Amino acid sequence: VTLRLPWDPSLRREVLDGRFDGMSGVRSAISCVFFNATSGEWSVEGITLMKSFAGSQNGTGAYVECESDHLSLFAASEVPADCLGVPHGVARFDDCGVCNGDNSTCA
Repeated sequence: VTLRLPWDPSLRREVLDGRFDGMSGVRSAISCVFFNATSGEWSVEGITLMKSFAGSQNGTGAYVECESDHLSLFAASEVPADCLGVPHGVARFDDCGVCNGDNSTCA
């Protein structure tokens, strides 16, 4: 199932401005989430982010597009992203400050 959900970029500027935690590289991203009635929480399980669009200069027309392997109640939400910008990704800065590095470039 392909989803295209609207979102308002003016609500969370950090999603667009590239701010991140200097130690881990964690930043904010926009993605689709669904309400898991079993756990009572929002989840990204079974959802793949395809693209996001911040809209025109004032945010008009902004959307996030995802694919899901199930039907549910969906929403666009700010989620944590790794230093590569992948929502719920696992890449972090190594001790040398390299995103997804292996500490081999430290002097």
